[in-house]
Amino acid sequence: MVRASAYVCGVRISADPSTDPADYQFRHPVRVRFAETDAMGIVHHSRYLPLLEEARVAYLRHIDHPYQSIRDEGIEMTVIEVFVQYRLPLKFDEVVDVHVSVSEITRATFQMAYVLTVDGEVRATAVTAHGCITADGRPTRLPAWFRELDPSARATPSGPQELLIGNDRLTVAVRPGEGGRVAQITADGIAVLVGPGEGLPDPTDVLAWGSYPMVPWCGRIRRGRFTFDGVDHQLPINFETHTIHGVGCRSAWTVVDRRADQVRLELRLPTDETWPFGGIARQTITVSDASVQLELSVTALDHAMPASIGWHPWFRKPTSFDFRPSAMYRRDDEWITVDELVPVPDPPFDDCFVNGDPVRLTIEGDDGGSVDLVLTSECTDWVVFTMRPNGTCVEPQTAPPDSFNIRPNRLDPGDTLTAHFTITIVHAVSDAA
Repeated sequence: MVRASAYVCGVRISADPSTDPADYQFRHPVRVRFAETDAMGIVHHSRYLPLLEEARVAYLRHIDHPYQSIRDEGIEMTVIEVFVQYRLPLKFDEVVDVHVSVSEITRATFQMAYVLTVDGEVRATAVTAHGCITADGRPTRLPAWFRELDPSARATPSGPQELLIGNDRLTVAVRPGEGGRVAQITADGIAVLVGPGEGLPDPTDVLAWGSYPMVPWCGRIRRGRFTFDGVDHQLPINFETHTIHGVGCRSAWTVVDRRADQVRLELRLPTDETWPFGGIARQTITVSDASVQLELSVTALDHAMPASIGWHPWFRKPTSFDFRPSAMYRRDDEWITVDELVPVPDPPFDDCFVNGDPVRLTIEGDDGGSVDLVLTSECTDWVVFTMRPNGTCVEPQTAPPDSFNIRPNRLDPGDTLTAHFTITIVHAVSDAA
């Protein structure tokens, strides 16, 4: 982008860059080159500015407005001011995630906020202020499409970050900072998911609302223990005497891309006592016509690891529920799945089933009307929970609970495990029908 211009002045940086990557709209990875380091062996302070420029150019390309196409329209977005706070040094060959978000848009100026991280650790924050000028250097208004970019998609003191995507019939609210979960799906005006704190004994329970990803494991791990590559591991106990549902649902995810009908999220998995293997998880949430399409994946990076993934949606209590599994995994006295199939009993359920058919349910609205949903996935292991009066969970996953002990799936470095889940509206009846 063009550097400072004498024709645009008087802007003062006002954006306050967050240190939480989940507050940003886009992430661009950059590997540090040796030529960018100085005599102290760290990245020279002046070399941060090209990193910011590369990330914001990549952001414009990602939203289908490459910077060259803007220049072709006779417009430049000149840099007026720059602020960088250096927190920790960057070093040769590190992969730096430059997170970017648009902020403080006026008729002819805007600001962009940045946080630079390495493996989730904040190394720097920054803000750039820009003015819109013509090719001959005269101030001009920002293009209409740029003024429509929504800086309110970032977190604010008034409440958690919530991104809305969808169409006239179907909207999805996504909260990256709260486990990368779908907070609500509204189909033909009817909310189909249990909301935060809705009808719960503990309103702060993060495991009992919305629809959240389970990664890098699903369901319970018996007493938090498993063995992988000959090494015994003990994960923190966080549910009765077991550990449950992975780390993804308790973590803040980064927004990699956001469009009117799609959000892409990413999470660098920890390398600590909560999960010693690292890795990276990714989600794509897409609204298409009358369906919500979910894709979830996990990739091993530097270390081999066990993995299973899936979703945990809390549907508001359905008035009808058509679920036809072929078998059920036996559950033992510790309420843990074992690798033994038994006939399907009558409900209530808190069990894992073998299922290859669509699941159908009907949900009524608070003010009348109803919506019929069909759930499909290539996953053949489905957990169903029906024991609370406010909701029913229908959870497609790549393996049964406690899979690290009964049916481990190994990912070597570079390997990826991917799954898909689709929620489709097939019929809706309004209150007037």
